Formats: sequence, C-alpha cells, structure tokens
Amino acid sequence: MSASQYSCNTVPFLIQALPHKSIKMAHSNFTTISFSSLQPVLCHNDERLALMQFKESFIIDKSAPAATSSAYPKVEKWKFQGVDCCSWDGIECDKISGQVIGLNLSNSFLYGSINSSSSLFHLVHLQTLNLAYNDFNYSVIPSALGNLSMLTYLNLSHSVFSGQIPSKISELHKLSFLDLESNEGLLELKTPDLKSLIRNLTNLKYLHLSGVDVASRIPSVLANFSSLTSLRLERCGLLGKFPLAIFHQPSLEKIWMIHNLGLTGYFPEFNFTSKLKVMAFFNTNFSGEIPASIGNLDSLEFLGIGRCYFRGFVPSTLGNLSKLQVLDIGYNFFRGLVPSSLGNLTKLYYMDLQNNNFTGVQREYPKIIRSLVAIDMSSNRFDGEIPESIGNLKELHSLNFSNNNLDGRIPLAISKLINLEGLDLSQNKLAGRIPWELSTQLTFLAVFNVSHNHLTGPIPQGPQFDTFQTSSFDGNLGLCGKPLLKECDSSIPSPHPFSANSEDSGLLDWKIVCLGYVSGLLIGGAIGHFVTTRKRDWFTKLFSKSHGRRQRR
Repeated sequence: MSASQYSCNTVPFLIQALPHKSIKMAHSNFTTISFSSLQPVLCHNDERLALMQFKESFIIDKSAPAATSSAYPKVEKWKFQGVDCCSWDGIECDKISGQVIGLNLSNSFLYGSINSSSSLFHLVHLQTLNLAYNDFNYSVIPSALGNLSMLTYLNLSHSVFSGQIPSKISELHKLSFLDLESNEGLLELKTPDLKSLIRNLTNLKYLHLSGVDVASRIPSVLANFSSLTSLRLERCGLLGKFPLAIFHQPSLEKIWMIHNLGLTGYFPEFNFTSKLKVMAFFNTNFSGEIPASIGNLDSLEFLGIGRCYFRGFVPSTLGNLSKLQVLDIGYNFFRGLVPSSLGNLTKLYYMDLQNNNFTGVQREYPKIIRSLVAIDMSSNRFDGEIPESIGNLKELHSLNFSNNNLDGRIPLAISKLINLEGLDLSQNKLAGRIPWELSTQLTFLAVFNVSHNHLTGPIPQGPQFDTFQTSSFDGNLGLCGKPLLKECDSSIPSPHPFSANSEDSGLLDWKIVCLGYVSGLLIGGAIGHFVTTRKRDWFTKLFSKSHGRRQRR
C-alpha cells in the first residue's frame, strides 16, 4: 500500500477483517487506535546519510554516452534535508520498516572509483543492487559485497570493473540474479574459479558472465540448479566439453555460449518437456549432427550454431519449430538438400545457410516466408535461375546469393524490394543486362555487387548507382558506362525495362529463395535488436569483403 493510500478509510476496512465477536471490542476501542501506526514509515537517517555519501563519492558525467534512451542521472535530485529518501529516484524501501532494500542506479552517468570502504555497504538490508551501465574507472569489485547477505539481485554489468571477481560473492546464498557481463573484458574468474563461485549459489535463475575471462570448464553442477532460467557465457574462454545434462535442466530457457573456441560438445536427444527458447553456440567447436528430436523444442525461437563443425543432413523436423525466428547454420559442413519443411517457419526473419555444401531443395514448395528481412545463400552449390517470385519478399533489407552457380538474368522483380540496402549477386553465371529499375526503385541501396558474372550492356545510372565503385562490376566484359572506363557504343539502344522470364526453373526456385537470412546476426543480443534500424552490424558483416570465407577443413 502506497503512502497516498493510507487514510481513515483504512480503519473500517481493518475492522471488517476482524472476527464477528471482535467487532464490538474494536468499535469500543476505536478512539485508541493510533493513526500514526498507519502512516508510511520514513527512511532511516543513517541510511539517508549513507546514500548521500555514496552520491558525493562520484562525478555525474553527463557527457558519457548513454546506453539507452531512458538513461538519466538518478542521484542528481537527491537532497539530504526535507525529503524522505524512500521517494528518491532509484530507491526502494520496505513499507513496514522503512529500511532501504533496493538500489537501482543503472544508466545514471556515475563516474569514479569504488572500494570496500564505500558507504554503499552500510545499506545492509539491500535485496537488489543494480549499478549497470556506469563507469567505475577500472575499480576492483569490492569484496564488501559479501556483507550484503540479503541480496537476491546483483547487476554490475557494463560498468568498467576490472580484476579478479571476489570470492565473497559466493557467500551471497540468496542470489537469484547475477550479471557481471561485458566490463570491457577486464574481469577474470581464476581464484576462485567458476565452479567455486557458483557452488553455493543454488538459487540462481540468471547467470550472466559474458566477457569475463573464465578459461575453465563449465561446472556440471549447473545442471542441478533447478531454478536456472538463463545462462550467458559469451567470450569467456571456456574449455572442454559442454555438460549434456544442462540441456535437460527443466527450467532452462536460454543458453548463450557464442565465441568460445575451446568449447566442445554436441546436441543430445531432446524431449517435449524442454522450455528452451534460445540455443546459441555460434563460433564454438560444437560438432556432430542435428538430431531429428530437435523438432520437439516447440518453444525454440533462436538457434545459432554458425561457424561450428556440424555436418550431415539438416533434419526436416526443424520445420516443426513454429516459433523459430532466427536460424543460423552457416559455415558448417551440412550437405544434401535443404528441407522444404523450413517453409513452415512463418515467424522466421533470419536464416543463414551460407558456406555449406547444399546442392538444392526438396521438390515440394513451401509457404512464402514474408517476414524474412535478409537472405544469405552464398557460397553453396546452388544453380538455376533466380525466380521473379522473389519480389514477394517485401521486407527484405539484404540479399546475398554470391559464389554459387546461378545463371539466367537478374530478375526485374528485385526492383520491387524497395527496402533493400544490400544486394550481392557476384561470382555466378548471370547474363543479360542489369535492370534499369534497380537504379530508380531501390532508393536505400548502399551495397551492390554483381562482379564476376557474364553481364552485358550499360550500367544503370542514378543517385544510388553513382556511389558504387568499379569493383562492383569487375569481371563482366560486356558491361559499359560509369563507373567503368569502357564507354558504351552509341549503337547500343537506350536502356529500358526488359520483360524477364517469370518461369521458375532450375534448382534455385522459390522454395530456396524463401529460406534466407543474413550472416553475422549473432553479434547482437536480443532477437529484436537485429532489425530495428538500418546499418546494423550484421549488415556490415554480411557485405564486408574483409569478412571472408572460412577455409574448408
């Protein structure tokens, strides 16, 4: 009950809650009830002083880049006199005792150092502490945190801490949330190691240590943490085999292990009881085959296993994952046909099939996945023509079919993809002219590459095409006009829209086109992050020539 809700109306309510025989007594003693006991309790003076001292130990650096649009200096309006500290921004007090139980100063532009003598540690009743997204100037995480024995929530992520994570954190037995992520890679967990840190934290629901130098195995005891929901250990230098039992932990929803080259493992058989929503093992040494039982993971929204060592055939049961939004299986050793059942993934907007040994798609036509934002089918063995039906993918921002054996013309329908920002059709066997409509309709196009094909005729001109370099058109001896030095023969008629053959032919027809995505999507965090604005990192990574191709092993 908030302070504003306390009133004389509370008394009748309390009387109504008394047993019938007590009502008369309650009424007879009505005048003895102390209204002061119903008033909200103000914060304690010693805690208010501790908070003010904590504030004064830092600089408010408003020039620092804001992590989110909601960032603001919460402590700026804290005043020592005349105001109840329980009403200060970022402060939560117990409604009965008035003790400070919550401190949330995330995104508050704090700059300065902190150590175990800080007045922060006088707030011994704290249950939640969030100092994320500040700058603590490479301070070592204070061991005095271990004195805050009531803590259930601790978030020090993205706050420029450094050095060894103190063993005292392992004494916070009530912790359910621990986030020490991304402190510029300056934190390490050696003494204690990961196993020693977590062995007593059996109530953990969220364990986020991405960016911490762990350099050890993942403790198998994590499989016994019955409440564990989210496990994030990105770029931790993990070693050894991933414990299979963790996959079967009943409450686990998110496993994020990307960029751990020393981490090995394989997928077990999955069952229907799993709650897994995210499995991310991008750029690890995971190997083996995808089991058909992966189709049992009906809650799965994100599967990222690109740049691993998986091989064999892609099981058709992937098409059972009706909630899947992101699928990255690029840079592996998959072979054979792409299952047409993937067309059932109507919520999918990213899928990466690049740099495998796919030769085609099963002959059945899947549904059109209109939600797709990017397609990357590059560096496989697809042949045939690009169909006109590709124009139905109105949400596409990126399209990469480079380094295949595609032939025929560039379809006019690509000009219907008015949101397109990147188009790479290089290193194929495409012939004919570049449709002039690409220069007039694709007003967002920032990257364009049709090099090393068999294209002929004038290069379209226009605001976007005038920005492309000669490298975008190299290796097409029949092309002419700017930016190439070769001028067009005056006998060549002026460009005009051609009528492309709309017949879907060859192995690359619509059933392949609707199975696309962009590489590099896993460098982001939450799924929605990948498509909210233009020029995201995945876009740069997709079309950057420095990205290169992994050498076949």
